[in-house]
Amino acid sequence: MKILNVIVVNTFKLGGAEHQAYFLARSLREDFNLNVEIWGFKPINRLYKMCRTSGIPIRLLPKLPITYTVTAWPGAAFFALYIRHYHANVLLPFTSYPNLLCGLSWHLGGANLCIWNQLDEGKGFIGRPVEKWALGQVRHFIANSPSSADALLRQGIAPDRIRIIFNGIELLPPQQNRITWRQNLGISSECFTACMVATLSHYKDHATLLHAWRIVVDSSIEPPMLL
Repeated sequence: MKILNVIVVNTFKLGGAEHQAYFLARSLREDFNLNVEIWGFKPINRLYKMCRTSGIPIRLLPKLPITYTVTAWPGAAFFALYIRHYHANVLLPFTSYPNLLCGLSWHLGGANLCIWNQLDEGKGFIGRPVEKWALGQVRHFIANSPSSADALLRQGIAPDRIRIIFNGIELLPPQQNRITWRQNLGISSECFTACMVATLSHYKDHATLLHAWRIVVDSSIEPPMLL
């Protein structure tokens, strides 16, 4: 039986982490001919449709009753049944909920490998015993930035067990050239312009950018524009 590699996402909504999961699954299938599926939870959204279009197998799972207390275990037991039923061999979770879920359940489900995938500065760690338990079940850790690696170090993970792998970038063909974009946005060719590429969520801290940009504007002879 061919090894089944499973990428686990929190939701099929399309955010930065889900986009990275999609890029990885597509590359592993197309470039390395690996057997890869994406498992995730409702709701159905853009990632679900992208996987369908690209031929990436997906499994839409019911949201499991995981909390960060002892009641995490029923959810982990349910997920272990999915792992065992579908004969998943390798688990790579994306974001905090899948990390916790896979860390708790991969041994019980009979998987051969689980890799903890730290994609943020540690906002999911608040000292709950179940976090320590899940981290203790995993031997291999990756982080997408030095700050993500630091979050794992603060949890007591040895440095030699952490590998930093930066996010992949897919450069799409430009939709319009520089002149056309500026004309459409009403920006002169001389105006210095900045853009923050991030989902609109409080985790991305757009407020800091706006406060910083106020300082830039106040100290500039010609006020720059922020998009």
